[in-house]
Amino acid sequence: MSDHGPHRQRVENFLQRIDTYNKELNAMMEPTPDIARATADATDLAEQQGRSMGALHGVVVALKDNIDTAGIRTTSGSKLFEEYVPAEDATVWRNMREAGAILIGKAGLHECVFGPTSQNVWFGRIRNPWNTEHVPGGSSGGSGAAVAADFCDVALGTDTGGSVRIPSAMCGLTGLRGTVGAVPNTATRPISPHLDTTGPMAWSVHDVAKAWSVMQAYDAEDETSRRPPAPLDLSDLDDGARGLKIGVPTDWFTDGLHSGVESAYQDAQERFRELGAEIVPLDLPGASEAARVCPRIIVADAADYYHEDIQHRPDRISDEVMKRMKLGFDVTGIEYANCMRKMYSWQREIENACRGLDAIMTPTLSMPAPTIAESDDLLNVVSRITPFTMAWALGGGPSLALPAGFTDEGLPVSVQLAGPRFTEPRLLRLGAALQTVTDFHLKRPAL
Repeated sequence: MSDHGPHRQRVENFLQRIDTYNKELNAMMEPTPDIARATADATDLAEQQGRSMGALHGVVVALKDNIDTAGIRTTSGSKLFEEYVPAEDATVWRNMREAGAILIGKAGLHECVFGPTSQNVWFGRIRNPWNTEHVPGGSSGGSGAAVAADFCDVALGTDTGGSVRIPSAMCGLTGLRGTVGAVPNTATRPISPHLDTTGPMAWSVHDVAKAWSVMQAYDAEDETSRRPPAPLDLSDLDDGARGLKIGVPTDWFTDGLHSGVESAYQDAQERFRELGAEIVPLDLPGASEAARVCPRIIVADAADYYHEDIQHRPDRISDEVMKRMKLGFDVTGIEYANCMRKMYSWQREIENACRGLDAIMTPTLSMPAPTIAESDDLLNVVSRITPFTMAWALGGGPSLALPAGFTDEGLPVSVQLAGPRFTEPRLLRLGAALQTVTDFHLKRPAL
């Protein structure tokens, strides 16, 4: 019998799984066993003394490797930053660490946080635990694969156009993209200040909500940080869906769906009806335009951020990522200004549509995870994977990806709940209700 306390033993179990499976999955860039063991021992000692380490007491966390960690290399999946060792923690991680979270390591990602497949030229391909011939999504693919492989309780990803929800959908997880500005971006390497967010990924809504309760915070050092209209209140998380209204778009979001996605989407609507929610047909005429506008903003902002590197260090950027970044040079000032106007118009359309509604539900993706073999044409795969997530990203408010079923081939599929700014509590409540009548979040890949 082990002499370790329960939290240290959980950490040892996670580390053993990383040791066994990470060579194949490549989910973890850099495990931090010494930090994890020391923190777990401190957590066990606190428990013996009747103390709590905080709201995240004993929660084991992996961080996407664009989130700064003091003294630990933070590469952003890029040759440009392969030697970068931050002096301080990112604000979001400092808040979680101070609330008792245990760091198990840094998770891999798509190069420069700039792609939906996590097939990384410099640090290796990341594979989906449900089927290792398929991608795990991206850009937070290592975070998604780490949770799905049971390497940790929660993993953080960043989401500009879908990079928390895409791997959540492809790996069968719950993942939250919060309101833009709700989580500090301080010391988290950016792509687009208008769209960047950091969000939690876990099996269940309850674990996502626990992480979110600490992550949402105002930071005066972050120019994108926004104060919420009211303190975060998750007290109704388990109050169910009865009496709530969910809008369901009648076009575009239902076009070209994979049969497994379409079936799961219809099933989720029926489950919510059984829970006492009202499903309301909804027109969102601006959605397809939002999905076209969002990537134009992203590539322009990426070209701006990486301008010097593109010019002077092109050998440190892979061909596919370079090709996508250079699209940003084609976005004129006039086009960018037009995109900004359309962003604000779309955000107002969402606010107006949600009057009298508690959330809007759509598929997260139109398709399950593609194979690794078909994922090397980055521009093509971005256009196939991201439209639904891009639309909600441009909306500025939260969207919650929820496991909703599996294809006949055993790949996860997902639905997402979305709403106006700072409506995370309502989305989490609806997601928690759905997980009382479904068991998809309890399924595990057969590694």
